[in-house]
Amino acid sequence: MDNSIITKLIKKVNFDVATKFELADTKEYSFVPVDAQSGVFFIAVHNGSKKEKINSLASSKISGRIEFIPLPEDKFEMLYDSFAQKYCEVTGMQYNKFSMSYAARKRNAVQEE
Repeated sequence: MDNSIITKLIKKVNFDVATKFELADTKEYSFVPVDAQSGVFFIAVHNGSKKEKINSLASSKISGRIEFIPLPEDKFEMLYDSFAQKYCEVTGMQYNKFSMSYAARKRNAVQEE
């Protein structure tokens, strides 16, 4: 999978839909809400994502069937970091790569063990 897929996915993120979720939740559960179209809500994830929790959270915010878009973890990390930065721009939050990046989530998980 090349980086053009990630570029296409980040361009497809509908931030009217994505901002229905807290950025902290997307980081904790490892997902990127992409878009809702024709009764299907598309969410990018990787193998370590908490799909049951994501499904529950998403169902409470968006109606329709949930379709997961699986990505390798390295590609998901690239997508998540671009998503988090754009999310902050759209919502007026200040983006801090050290604390908001996907790598920061992994660092925090290791420290908690």
